[in-house]
Formats: sequence, structure tokens, C-alpha cells
Amino acid sequence: MSIPAQTEALLSMASGHSISTISLFLWFSPILAGLSGSVVIARFTSRSFPILEKMKWFMIPEETNVPQELIDTKIWQEKLAKSTPSPEDEVATFSYALHDPCFYVAQRARSRRRPFLEREIRRKMEGQNTLTLKELMLALYETGCLDILHRSAISEKEAA
Repeated sequence: MSIPAQTEALLSMASGHSISTISLFLWFSPILAGLSGSVVIARFTSRSFPILEKMKWFMIPEETNVPQELIDTKIWQEKLAKSTPSPEDEVATFSYALHDPCFYVAQRARSRRRPFLEREIRRKMEGQNTLTLKELMLALYETGCLDILHRSAISEKEAA
């Protein structure tokens, strides 16, 4: 790629004939080399090499000295995973949610009153019919139905 003759002549005239295209290229070569080399350096240093890990080069402080917060987070995450049911087991998940007072308080704040929906679902629940998954999800977002579900879950727990 060459610089057009008019641009070269204009550059030469503007600089008082002290800058040529070669000197301009040499002047910008450190910047161009740095920009070109940064891609290679970033690619190389982003990879993990066992020898570099042993020497602890290119490591952030969290990799060499793990903060207590990260250790505690991992411990509590494991405890939480053991104490909560698997999301694939829908019955256990809903049972856990309905028995958990924290879930009830948080969900009640998100729920709202919808009298028509409440009447329909309440009629089905009082008739001892099993709710479908869709109806159960709707009941969790309707305040009256959520109260009924929570009370029935608590009474089952006390009876057992």
C-alpha cells in the first residue's frame, strides 16, 4: 500500500520538507508493533501452562491466596445443595417451597389477588382434586391460593 503522491507532497510541504513517508512509518512503528504484538501476548498469556502455574507467573491474587469469602461461599453452596431438593423432582421442590417460611414470605410479597382465579383453583382444591402443574404455578402467584397451600402444608407437617 502506498501513499498517494498528492498526500505525500502535502505532508512534505506542511512539515517544511523534513518528514518523508519512510520517517513517518519509522515514527509510528513502536505503536504499530505494540498493537500487533498485543494480540499475540494476550493469546499466549491467557493460556494456562503447568510450569507457569508452578512458578506463579501471570496469576491474580485470588489464585495464589484464595480469600475467605470465596472459601465460605463454596462451603455454603455445598450445604445449600445438600439441604434443597433437586429441581427435577417437582413434588419434592414444591413441598420444600411450601414448607419454607422464607419462600412463603417472599412469594406472598410477589403475589396478587385475582378473585376469579382464586375461586376456580379453590374449588378444585376443596374438591380434593389434584392440581396440574400449570394450576399450581398460577396458585403460587395468587395470594389467597398461596395462603391455602401454605396452611395445608404446615398442617400436614404438624400432623406428621
